[in-house]
Order: sequence, then structure tokens, then C-alpha cells
Amino acid sequence: PSQLNYYINSPIVLYAKGIIKESSNSVAIVGSRRCTEYGKKVTIELATELSKSNIPIISGLAKGIDGYSHTVAIINNSYTIGVIGTGINICYPKEHIKLMESIFEKGLVISQFPP
Repeated sequence: PSQLNYYINSPIVLYAKGIIKESSNSVAIVGSRRCTEYGKKVTIELATELSKSNIPIISGLAKGIDGYSHTVAIINNSYTIGVIGTGINICYPKEHIKLMESIFEKGLVISQFPP
């Protein structure tokens, strides 16, 4: 994204797998890995409304809030972007492998780390 040009410490290269789409707006949803039932409920409601409005959801593919937001986007055929802290060939947590594969098919996974 062009906005990264304004930051001194931005990565020189980004690795991506999936579908790259231009979007003028998006919403990042991040939160606790061990979220409460209330946090889960609010995340699902918010992600559902964003999906209905075709607003891309960006999150970190982690357990908890991140996973719920990506899952809702995939279920609703909405675009989602996972920004991860490993190479794009490594799924962490491992139980999100199917979610990550779904994002590869319908969205995008981005990392600053090489595979």
C-alpha cells in the first residue's frame, strides 16, 4: 500500500498469497486471543455488517477475535486480508490452516517475512 511509503521502518518487500484487490476503505478488527463471549458476539455482529456492506476486513489470523472476524468474512463471501507474523507458508496457529487456505482462495494473506 502506498501509505507505507510514509513510514521509515516499513518493510521493503511484502509477500502475499491470494487475490489482491484495490479498496478505498477497509476496517481492521483485532483483539484478544482469549476473548469473552461478549467480545465474540460483538465481533461477529460487526464483521457481519461490514461484510454486508462489502467493506474488507483486515486482521491477524490469530485465535479469538482475529479468527472470528476472518471466518465471518469468508462465510459471507466478503474480502478479508490476513496480516501475519510468519512467512505465508506457515500457519500459526496450526488449527487455522483451513481458514488460511480459505483466505488464499477468496482474500489475501500478507507478510513481511519470506516463506
